[in-house]
Amino acid sequence: MRTLLGRVENVRAFIKPGTPETSLDGFDIEKVYGDICDVASLERAITGCTEVYHLAAYNKLWARDPSIFSQINLEGLRMSCVWRS
Repeated sequence: MRTLLGRVENVRAFIKPGTPETSLDGFDIEKVYGDICDVASLERAITGCTEVYHLAAYNKLWARDPSIFSQINLEGLRMSCVWRS
């Protein structure tokens, strides 16, 4: 985060509601809340951005619904790669 903040003027974090945010404490960033699987909230979050770094991931060892892995890790990435700045 420090490297990114030293390189660009404005940083925006896209955060799923209910996610702990303590790792962002002390950083001068804009926080936007939504879900990586919700196209509308994703579009709102990246509007005006010139770069997007996809860091969202579902990394648990097991899920009742295994499709959650591809939904977040693959589809979320695909959606965040197709945006209009």
